[in-house]
Amino acid sequence: MVGIPKISRRTFVQGTMGAAGATLLSSPLIRAVAQDNLVVGFMALDNWNDYGYTQSHLAAANAVAEMDSVKVLKEEGVPEAVEAQKTMKSMIELTGASIVFATSWGYYDPHVLKVAEEYPNVHFFHCGGIWEDGHPQNIGTYFAYTDEPAYVSGVVAARLAQTGKIGFVGSKPIPEIIRFVNGFTLGARSVNPEAKVQFVLTGDWTNPVREAEVANSLIDQGMEVIACDVDIPKVLVEICDKRGVYSTGMHVSQRELAPDTFLTGAEWNWGKACIDFVSAVRDGKSYEHNVRGGLADDLVKVSDYGTAVPDSVRQEADAVTVEIKNGSRQIYQGPIKDNTGNLVIPASEVLPITDVSLETVEWLVEGVVGTTS
Repeated sequence: MVGIPKISRRTFVQGTMGAAGATLLSSPLIRAVAQDNLVVGFMALDNWNDYGYTQSHLAAANAVAEMDSVKVLKEEGVPEAVEAQKTMKSMIELTGASIVFATSWGYYDPHVLKVAEEYPNVHFFHCGGIWEDGHPQNIGTYFAYTDEPAYVSGVVAARLAQTGKIGFVGSKPIPEIIRFVNGFTLGARSVNPEAKVQFVLTGDWTNPVREAEVANSLIDQGMEVIACDVDIPKVLVEICDKRGVYSTGMHVSQRELAPDTFLTGAEWNWGKACIDFVSAVRDGKSYEHNVRGGLADDLVKVSDYGTAVPDSVRQEADAVTVEIKNGSRQIYQGPIKDNTGNLVIPASEVLPITDVSLETVEWLVEGVVGTTS
C-alpha cells in the first residue's frame, strides 16, 4: 500500500476487510516467537484518565494485564518526538519488553519504524498507522470504523433534539473527523430528515478553551444536543450538563460526568485487537500487519445510554446497531448528496464502510451546516 497519504492522526487503511483479524495486504504474515512471562509496554501522549482517546487505551492495557503470563507497563505523557524512541528503548532494554503498543498517531513515522528496525525481535503495534511494503516485518497496526457508532449516536441525538438543531465540535479537517460527522448526520436524518448539524472545527486535537467557546456559542444559537470528535470530550460534556443541554461523546463513555444529560457515544474497543496481537506473540502464531473493523468486529461500540434516553429510543437505537452489525443497514446507502447539493452516491449504489474512497473523503453530507476550511 505504498503511497497512501498520512492524512489522519489515527489514519485508516485504504482497503477492505471481513473480520477484525483479516489482512488488508497481500504481503506474507510474519511468524511470531512464543514466549512466557511477556512484558508488554503501552505508551500514550496524554494522561491515562483523560475521559478521551488515551483512556480508551488504558482500558486495553488493563485488559491485556488480565492475560496469563503477561506483565504490562504503562507510560503516559510521551511526546510525538524523539522521546517516543527513548521510551520504547527504555521499555525494551531496562524492563525487558517484548511487545510495545504505541498508541498515538505521531509515534509511527519515524519513531516506531526506526525502533522496530533496530529491535527485530520485539513486536510493535501502532494505533492508526499503515504498515506498507518495506516497513519492518515486526509491526502490526490497528484501527476501527467510528462512523458506525456515530450513526447510532445520531439517531439518539435526533430523537432528543425536538427542533432538530444539533451542534458538532470537531478537531481537524481530516477524513476521520469528516467520516464521523457524516455518519452522525446520516443517522440523525434517518429519523428526522429535517435535522441540521452545525459543524465547527477547533483546529487542535485538544484545546479546552476553544472547545468551551465553541460549545457555548452553539448552545447560545439554540442547539439542543452537542456532539463531538475531539481527543478529550470532558470539557464539552461538562459544559452541556451545566447548561442543561444534551451531549454525545467519543472514545470512552463520558456518562459518569453527566448522567442526566449525556445521551450516548462512540467508543473504541482496543482491547479486542490488543489481546489478539499479544496472544499471537505469546502463542507463537502469525498476526496481520493491518487490522481494521467496526461494530460487527467488536472494535467499536455504542456507549451505554444516559438516563434521559427513553426506552423507546433505546430500543430503536439497539435495533439500528443490530442492523449495522448484520449488514442489513448500510450507512452510505444512496442517494446521498453533499451539503452543496452534489450527488455523491447515486440511488442505486451502496458505499461499503470499507470502501477505499472513504479514506480520503472531503465532502460533508447534506444536513451538515459548515465547511472543512
